[in-house]
Amino acid sequence: MKPTRLTLAAAALAIASGCSCGRPETDSLGTSQEEVQVQVSSEEKVRMAALQVSLYQALGDVNVDGRIDARDVQLIRELASGRRTTVPCADAADVNFDGVVNEQDAALLQAALDQGGVSALVLVPPRRQCTRRGTDIATRDGFAGDHVPVLFLRNLVTSREATLSVLSGPGTLRQAEPQLHWVDIRPDAAIGDRIDLEVATRQQRYRFTIEVLDPSIRPVGVIDFGGEEQLQGAGAPPEGATDGGSPGMDAGHEVGMDAGTDAGIDAGTDVGMDAGSDGGRDGGVDAGTDGGPDGGPDGGTDCPQRGKGCDALIVDLMYEWYMFSVGDMETRLRGIQCTTEFYDINANFKEKPRRVFIATNRPPAGFWNMTEGELATALAIWQTWRGGEQAKLDRAIATHIAHLRDEREIGIEVFNAHGSEGNCPACGSVTSAGWEVSAPRRDTIQAIYGGARRHVCAWLLFDSSCFSGNSVRGFNTVNNTGACRCCEPPAVNPCFRAGFEDDKAVASSRISDEASNLTCKFDLSRFKDAIEEARTAGNNRVDRFIKLRKFASSYADDGYGPRCR
Repeated sequence: MKPTRLTLAAAALAIASGCSCGRPETDSLGTSQEEVQVQVSSEEKVRMAALQVSLYQALGDVNVDGRIDARDVQLIRELASGRRTTVPCADAADVNFDGVVNEQDAALLQAALDQGGVSALVLVPPRRQCTRRGTDIATRDGFAGDHVPVLFLRNLVTSREATLSVLSGPGTLRQAEPQLHWVDIRPDAAIGDRIDLEVATRQQRYRFTIEVLDPSIRPVGVIDFGGEEQLQGAGAPPEGATDGGSPGMDAGHEVGMDAGTDAGIDAGTDVGMDAGSDGGRDGGVDAGTDGGPDGGPDGGTDCPQRGKGCDALIVDLMYEWYMFSVGDMETRLRGIQCTTEFYDINANFKEKPRRVFIATNRPPAGFWNMTEGELATALAIWQTWRGGEQAKLDRAIATHIAHLRDEREIGIEVFNAHGSEGNCPACGSVTSAGWEVSAPRRDTIQAIYGGARRHVCAWLLFDSSCFSGNSVRGFNTVNNTGACRCCEPPAVNPCFRAGFEDDKAVASSRISDEASNLTCKFDLSRFKDAIEEARTAGNNRVDRFIKLRKFASSYADDGYGPRCR
C-alpha cells in the first residue's frame, strides 16, 4: 500500500461533511458513544481511518491510568474470580493472549512488579472491551515492502516531547511530519519477522512491535460465492426503445465528492435524483407524480418481482472499542419485513496472540509473556478461528445471493468495515483492522450482481469503509457493462442493469486517498433514516428514501425496465 496523507484541509472537509465532531451521539449504535467521543475525537478517527491504523493500548494497564501497578493486578484477580465484571479495559487484562482472564495473567503482571516494575509499557492493537484511551500512538502490522505509518495523536511531540526509534528488525524509519513517521519494511523481510520500536517521552517509554504479515491474507483472487449466472439479454435497448427515462438517473449517474462535477452537492442541483424532478422514478415519493403502479417505470408497466419481499446482507467488521458498530440495523431491517444475513465479527472475536517482551527495571530485566511453543499453539488455534470466521462471512454472502436469485422486490447490502484502496481494475477490499476477515469489493459486488440481475425490482448497496467510493465505481461499471471494475466510469448501457426499477449505491468516502470512514456517523444515520421512512410508509423500499446528496459518493440509475426485457 502506498503512503497516504490526510491534510488538515481534507480532515476538515470530512468533518464538515457530517462528522459528529465531539458532540454526544443522538442515534445510538449499540455502544455507549458519549464517553468515546470525548476520548477519541472525530478528527483523530478521520486520520486513523485514512492512514489505516489503530489506536494501540497498553497491555496490563487495566484501569488505564498510564502505569502498571498493584491496582491492575488486583483488578485482574477480581475479574478472574467473578467479583468484578467491568473494568476500564478488560482487553488489557489478558496478558498472555489465551482468550481468558485468570490467575496466570495476574501472576505475569505481579512478576513484573517483583522485578521493580515495568521499564516500558507494552502496546498492542485495540480490541472491543475498553472504554478509555490509554495512549496517543496509532499504527498497524504490515507486509514485506510495506510503508507502515506510526501516528502520534493529541499533543504528542507538539507540546509533549517524544522520540521514536527502531530497536531491531527489518525496518527503517523516516519522518513525514512532526506527528507522522513511516516504518519502511524491507522487501526481503520474511513472514513473521518483527520490527521492535520504542517511543520515549519525559514521563514514559512505550514499546511495540510491527509484525510482517503473510500477504495471502489480502484477498486478490476470485471468490466463489455459489456461482454466477451468464449474462443474458445484455446489449442495446430493443429497436424503438429509448434510453431517455428520467433525466440524470437513466444515465447511470455517479455523483458525489468523487464525481468531479459533484452533480448536486456543490452545484445544488441533483440532476433529478433527489430533487423530485426525476420523470417518475422517485416521483411517487418525492414529487407525488408517480409514473405508474408503485413507482413502476414507463407509465405503468410493473416490476416482475413486485411483492416478493426484501433480503438484506449486513457485514460488520469493526471491532475496535472506539469505532461504531451497526447497532440495531438488523432489527430495523427486519422491522420492514426484510430477511437478513448478518455477519458480525464481534459475535465471536478472537484477538491474534502476540508474544511480547515485558521489560522490567531490575534483573533479570524482563521476560516474555509466553514461550515460542505456546505462541505456535495459540497461533494455530487462532488461524482455525480466522478460517472459520471467513467461512461464515462467505456463507452469509452466498446465502444472500441465493435469495436474490430466487427473486426479491429489493436486495440490500450494508458494509461496516475498514477499507483499502482500489487499483484499476481492482476495487480494494472491505476488511477488519487486522485483515482477520475480509472480502474483495470487486469479486463481492460481481457475485451479488450475478444473483440480483433481472431478479429484483431494486438493488441498494451501502459501504461505510475507507475508500468506499470504489464500491460506488464498481457498482456503476457492473450495472453498465456486466463486469465490476474500478476504472473510469463506463458508457451507459441500461440493459446490463440489475434492477427493473433502479440500482443505487452510496458510500461514506471517496474513491481517492482521503476518507471519512465511520468517523462521520452522518452517513449511517441517514441510511437508518431511510429505513425508518420506508417503515413509516408501510413498505421495504429503502431505495426510495435514500438522499444521495447526503453521501460522499453515490450512483443511481433507473433500471433496465421494459425496454430490455
